[in-house]
This record gives sequence, C-alpha cells and structure tokens, in this order.
Amino acid sequence: MSRKKTAYAFVVLLFLTFLSLTIHESSAAVTVTKHITCADVDTSTDTWKTIDCRDTFLTDDQKVVAYFEYEGANPSHKLKTVWIAPDGTNVDARVSDIQWTGVTGVRTLTLEGTELPVGFWKMEIYVDNSLISTAKFTLQPSLDLVS
Repeated sequence: MSRKKTAYAFVVLLFLTFLSLTIHESSAAVTVTKHITCADVDTSTDTWKTIDCRDTFLTDDQKVVAYFEYEGANPSHKLKTVWIAPDGTNVDARVSDIQWTGVTGVRTLTLEGTELPVGFWKMEIYVDNSLISTAKFTLQPSLDLVS
C-alpha cells in the first residue's frame, strides 16, 4: 500500500475512534443524582419543591409523582421513563426528545379512578436505551374505616 493510502487509512481510523469515544461518553455522562416518589411536586417556581415524599402509596391516593434530578445531559439524548407494575408489565412508557433546559424532571402515574394492582412498583429512567436509575414504591389497598 502506498504511503498516501496508509496515511489516509490512519486518519480515517483516528476519526472513527474519536467518534466512537464521543458517542459512548455522551451516553455514559448522564447521571441521575436524585430519584424519589412523592405525592406531588410544586413546579410553580424556578426551584421545584417536592411534596410528601414517600415510598408507600394507597389506592385512593390521587397519584404517584416520580421526581428526578440529573446532570451531564445534552440535547442529543433520548429519555425514556417506564412505570412497571408488580407483575413486570410496563404500565406507561414515554420516550422524549429532551430539551434539557433544567436539571429536574417529573413523571406522574395517576391512581385516582384506576384499578392498578397493589404491590411493589418501579419507575425506571433510561437514557439512550440504557437504564440509569430506578425508584421503587409500594401501592397498598386503602383501608375502609367503618364508623
């Protein structure tokens, strides 16, 4: 092979190696620093405030809100959130092109008016199809008090 072709092949190899490392680093750089479940999140101000954070909810609660904080993201990432029922069924999965204008996110699972199964639930966060965080909670039946 001539020197010119060898040099060209070397430059192409370097470029592909750099591109591969850049793509790998962009996915690996996203981390979730906080991932919790709450009764609600007040998003009316620039600094979102979690309300009544807990890991046990009752079937007569209105909703479960997953709140998460992240870092290292950029607009090239795809975010996927999945609510997973006790039997492993994906109840609600959403994929978003992320604007990443802030460092917090919320997803809501509505309980009111539904008959979701009781048991141990999960809410998973994926970035570029890689699982990066899981929040777990328990959904318990409400107690009917007789007076």
